Amino acid sequence: MSEWWFWESICFVAGRLGIVPLCVHTIAYQLVPVLFMVPLAIGIGLSVRIGTVLPVDVSHAKRLAVYAVLLTGVVGIIIVVLLYCYRMWILSLFTSDVVIIDGCDAIWENGCIYVFFLLFWN
Repeated sequence: MSEWWFWESICFVAGRLGIVPLCVHTIAYQLVPVLFMVPLAIGIGLSVRIGTVLPVDVSHAKRLAVYAVLLTGVVGIIIVVLLYCYRMWILSLFTSDVVIIDGCDAIWENGCIYVFFLLFWN
C-alpha cells in the first residue's frame, strides 16, 4: 500500500511540474509494474520448486537458487535490451506527441537501468 501511495504522490508532484512531465511519468508508471511481474513470477516459481526439493536434497536446492539468480540476470539483460531497442515503438503505443516522446526518450536510459536493478530487488 505504501508503494502505491509513493507513486500517487510522485504523480501529484509531476503534475505540479506541468502536463509534459505528468505524461512522461504516467508512461513510466504504466511500464514499471508490468515489468516487475517477470521477477515476481521467477521468484514464486523458485519458491515452489525449492520448497519441494529442500526436504529431499539441500545441495540441489542451493544449485537451483544459483541457477535462478543467473536466469533472472539473463532475463533482466534481455528485457532491458529489448526495452531500450524498442523504446520508440513502445512509446508510440502511448502517444504520438513529439514533445512527450522526447521527454520519455530523455529518461528512458535511466528507466532501463532502474528496471534491471528492479529484477534483483523483487
